[in-house]
Amino acid sequence: MLMSSRWNILLAGLLTLPAVGRAAPPTDQWFTVLLDGRKIGSFESRRELQGSKVVTLQKLDMVLDRAGSHVALSNAETSTETSDGQPLAFRSTSQLSGSETTIEGSLHNGAIDIVTHTGGDEQHRSMPWPTGALLPEGLRLAGLRAGLASGTRYSALSFQPSSLDTAEVTSVVHAKQLVDLPGGQMNLNSIDQTVAFPGAPMQTKTWVDAEQTVYKLTMPILGVELTLLACDKACATAPNQGSDVFTRTLMTSPHALSARELAGTMRYSLKARDNGPALNLPRTDEQSVVRDGDLWTVTIQQATTQRDEVKPAAVDYLPNDWLQSKAPEVVHLAQKAIGDARTPRERMQHIETFVRGYIRKKNLDVGYAS
Repeated sequence: MLMSSRWNILLAGLLTLPAVGRAAPPTDQWFTVLLDGRKIGSFESRRELQGSKVVTLQKLDMVLDRAGSHVALSNAETSTETSDGQPLAFRSTSQLSGSETTIEGSLHNGAIDIVTHTGGDEQHRSMPWPTGALLPEGLRLAGLRAGLASGTRYSALSFQPSSLDTAEVTSVVHAKQLVDLPGGQMNLNSIDQTVAFPGAPMQTKTWVDAEQTVYKLTMPILGVELTLLACDKACATAPNQGSDVFTRTLMTSPHALSARELAGTMRYSLKARDNGPALNLPRTDEQSVVRDGDLWTVTIQQATTQRDEVKPAAVDYLPNDWLQSKAPEVVHLAQKAIGDARTPRERMQHIETFVRGYIRKKNLDVGYAS
């Protein structure tokens, strides 16, 4: 689940970065997607004028290798806006190894009416539209207004349809430089961007021409660099080379850990990469965090200690887009698993033991099932 949450952030970041462009940008652009120099997918961005409306389609397809399994990830977002960048509606469809989630939203009087389809379940709800939030066309126009003078700095609030939240995107324009692309070299302006996802800010870099059409984008992910390069459709949809992303989330232990060590207290130190975003590590009943300058010491112990960790609120127990906790099948199995357990801790331990024995076929084929 940790792996899936990281890639959800990546998908959201790719699909809602400011689509900076000119007054009449290309109607259809294709990009090849590379991870650590190896091709893993394609990205398409299409913009259509439909009367007084602008419809933007952005679609990302990737295939990752994860411990010997192929994990397919796809996310397509369609945004409808007025010609001056005011949001009207959106649709986001995410697919991870066969599990599909669709989120549709329409704006009326400052609120979003939302319909979510996940695992055969349909949910309806409404939420206020975040003040000042923009979709791709609005973000494109914000880039046009800022211009490309070296040193220009501007911010915009990007709405994420796939997660129904916002992230502030801060852009800093730099001078032109020669950039290698599949079709040859181009002289392009570079733009550093910081996408302020809560607790996990993402640093990206784009290269644009004089009319602010994007030709290259890079971002760090899982310790390597993910790159998008503009090219034709044949180049973008060529066969993938594959990349084992799972191994990049692991670190080698200094020595083989014994059962006694695994059952006791573990401590490790972390430090942000040079020029990387600041770390933001949580403190929980099982995990304590001490910061000394730019060094963080994390201590994990099985024996819990009561801290000031925020306890779950009533809303945290309700079904959501990913967890259908009121489904009869889930309720039946949970009651069976809990048995005679009384305390929350005992119930969780019973459920953990039950799941370990109940799920017999275990693999990494599904990225994030409902």
